Amino acid sequence: MKWVLAAAFFIFELQGLPPLVGPLVPDSGGVVTGVVRRADSGQPITEARVAVVAEGQSIEQAMVRAIVTDVNGRFTIRTIEPAAYTVVVQAEGYFGATGQADAATRTTKSIQLAEGQQIDVGVVKLVAGSIISGRVAGPDGAPVAAATVEVLKASYIRGRLAFTPVKSAKANDLGEYRLYWLPPGAYYIRGMFRSNAEAALERYGRVFFPGIPEEDAAPPVFVSSGSELSGIDVRVPIVPAKGFTISGQVIGDQADGDSRVTSV
Repeated sequence: MKWVLAAAFFIFELQGLPPLVGPLVPDSGGVVTGVVRRADSGQPITEARVAVVAEGQSIEQAMVRAIVTDVNGRFTIRTIEPAAYTVVVQAEGYFGATGQADAATRTTKSIQLAEGQQIDVGVVKLVAGSIISGRVAGPDGAPVAAATVEVLKASYIRGRLAFTPVKSAKANDLGEYRLYWLPPGAYYIRGMFRSNAEAALERYGRVFFPGIPEEDAAPPVFVSSGSELSGIDVRVPIVPAKGFTISGQVIGDQADGDSRVTSV
């Protein structure tokens, strides 16, 4: 009887224990840690996406498995096989430290990870995007709804001034526009009214801020990291531009005596 009671007590005690597991195997995978901060203020960036990209792997593939930073901007990626990697960090509304428009919201760091190694990449800095806002009006000062406003970067190609579009927006019913998430830098603002009468092939003049038709006379506007530049108002013409169309043919002589006709 005592033996039965002892066995029952032993079984009862076992029921309170966790299930038996196999021998513990140490995790030999590598670990990458770091913190993401704003380049201007040093404040942590929460919910920034971080991934490690192996050689031969696309960034898009790696970002599918990206982790996000916590409230302190910190991240930890575990169980990484030993190899060379690129740590990619991106966040909505932020840019790489270079501040270039084509850098999108990414910045990178290269690492070489050994088996079981833990690497702290330190502080990864991102540049906060900027905002330009204003109002589009006609020559009489009345708001122009649905006008298109463009942000342009200027450059010189073979000595000639050229503009590259960076972003555009439509003005609302009050003529107000807001262009956000722009890398810090110098920009040119251009507005244009567009009629609904597309079938009439009407053309309207494009005007630079504050109301200058000549592109080489337009002043640039400057935005710094995380700033909002407001009051960039543009006055645009709302009457179609007058002009005419020229058509014809260009005939060129060929070496074999045949002529080539090109319509223009």
